[in-house]
Amino acid sequence: MRKKPGTGAILLLSIYEDVATLVGTLFFVLLPLIGALVALFSFLLTYRIRQRRRRKHKGLRILKG
Repeated sequence: MRKKPGTGAILLLSIYEDVATLVGTLFFVLLPLIGALVALFSFLLTYRIRQRRRRKHKGLRILKG
């Protein structure tokens, strides 16, 4: 039994399509999660910096009001 010419190329193309679909799906599923983690991290960092500045200048009356 002989193979048709070009059958190997079609199989390879099919594998590439499956891998590209898997990578694209993972990218679009994980992208919002990564964005939420970055937003949470930036919020916590801002909160900690403000808290530290308040504590630093708490006893200095000249900087109040």
